[in-house]
Amino acid sequence: MSLKIAIESILKHREPVPFSHVRAVGGTTVGGGRWLLLERQAITAIENQRSTFFVLKDGREVAVVVGTSPTGIKYLTTAADGEIPEALLGLPDHYTRP
Repeated sequence: MSLKIAIESILKHREPVPFSHVRAVGGTTVGGGRWLLLERQAITAIENQRSTFFVLKDGREVAVVVGTSPTGIKYLTTAADGEIPEALLGLPDHYTRP
């Protein structure tokens, strides 16, 4: 059984990385603490069916999925986005989020 987890914030790469705009994803725990996973860790969790992730967009849950570039690079995106993960990129920075 996989855990369903809300992504509320991200860390972006400082330098442009093809098909990898997101360096890490994060959120808030039930107890109010903060969590952070590197993109590759979240991809592994999705592929191994340990976790499913989602973002809230316009009050709706949108699934976070693993995309693959034409050259085989895996990256996080949402079911509603194309090659650029706009729903993820629109989230606040993990460290500046209140």
